[in-house]
Amino acid sequence: MKIDSQSLTFIFSWKQTKELIKTRVPRALWFIPARILTSTQYSIRHFKKLASLEYCPAILPWFSFQTSSSDINKVHYLSQTLSPNFSKNNLAFCFLWPLISVISACKSTLIYGRYVQQEYRVSLWRQVSEQVLLANRYNISSSSYYAFKLFQPENRLKADLFVQHHEICVSLPHLNQGLDCGKIGDKLRFFENARQKNLPVPPVVAAFRNNQILQWFEENPGQLPKVDLVVKPTRIYCGIGVECWKYHAETDVWFWQNQRLSQEGLIQHCEALAEKGTYILQCCVQNHPDLRPLAGNGVCTLRVVTYQQHEDAHLLLASFRMPQSNSFVDNLAAGGIAAPVNRDTGILGPGVSKDLRFGIFHSHPNSASPITDCKLPCWEETVELSRQAHRYFPEFPFIGWDIIITESGPVLLEANLTWCVHLLQIPHNKALGETPFSEVFLEHLESKCTS
Repeated sequence: MKIDSQSLTFIFSWKQTKELIKTRVPRALWFIPARILTSTQYSIRHFKKLASLEYCPAILPWFSFQTSSSDINKVHYLSQTLSPNFSKNNLAFCFLWPLISVISACKSTLIYGRYVQQEYRVSLWRQVSEQVLLANRYNISSSSYYAFKLFQPENRLKADLFVQHHEICVSLPHLNQGLDCGKIGDKLRFFENARQKNLPVPPVVAAFRNNQILQWFEENPGQLPKVDLVVKPTRIYCGIGVECWKYHAETDVWFWQNQRLSQEGLIQHCEALAEKGTYILQCCVQNHPDLRPLAGNGVCTLRVVTYQQHEDAHLLLASFRMPQSNSFVDNLAAGGIAAPVNRDTGILGPGVSKDLRFGIFHSHPNSASPITDCKLPCWEETVELSRQAHRYFPEFPFIGWDIIITESGPVLLEANLTWCVHLLQIPHNKALGETPFSEVFLEHLESKCTS
């Protein structure tokens, strides 16, 4: 091939070099490397996405819930098929998932491994191997391995009985499909329904939507009660968007973080928040005096889950939540503490955090008030209130109630149709498969399919 003098300028000009390649080299020879490079970049991005998966989206032949006929494994199988990431490409994941599970196990071990090694005497190699084994046998994520302490032999033996977060997030909405979930899932509608049924709820002052007042519930419109107030969206997750405005009587203003607002200013602030959604302004309720040392700067709530079976409501499990540090909310995801509640006596067990590295709390870290063996006041009334409330909504199989125990008795704060499995299973160190959950779930699913 003869190269003229003009072609030699490729040494100084990349543009001319590309033109030279295109004119003198056959198209196939420069097109193929470009396609290979593009395909490689796409493959790397795709593998990074796959490597970030916490659970396998396909049902592999060796997953135990595919061959077992137990109730809890039927729930696992259904949750897998309902997952938005569900894939029917089983053959590809037969080769990919073992490798992905090793990557996921190594990443989680880097975070929690040293702590578990020191506190529980479980070697790093054993932690990784157990995570890989559980991921390939039960499709249990590495985060669930540490959250449910499956490195302990007694928990690992019942690993398939635990329900994971991604499973409950698809199984319960499927069970409630076709029902009017907004009647209790929406905070404003729940307040109105509870008030009609004479259920004790914190009073709502006003509702806001589209930058204006939607409805005023107080007798004197435009007049705020001179008490602490809570502003929150009617659709809320893990306490996100909640503001607690403390009332200062001497200056007649409300404080929240670094803000200080008068009555008119607070109303305008609520209207501004409601630009894209509905917000409610609610009176803040105080805990029973016996529980205030555990409340920190916020309010302690009970998560009581009830279920409907044999035309009556029953208690499934209950956990007591406590805020810590300067937080107002007590959610586990927001750094709160949760303690198991003995269903018969109302006595608390030791508190735990969502992150196992914080250890066990036998007393509150801020006030040093005892948590372990603390007896909840009004426990029998609390259980009866949650059951009575569920009887008013019998169409829902499961409801997670948030209840505040006050000096005058228990008060219903809100209701949740999809509730956190970590909040129940972690404090109790008990799997949902050890409760009537799976039996009741399948009963309602069967009646839903036959109706």
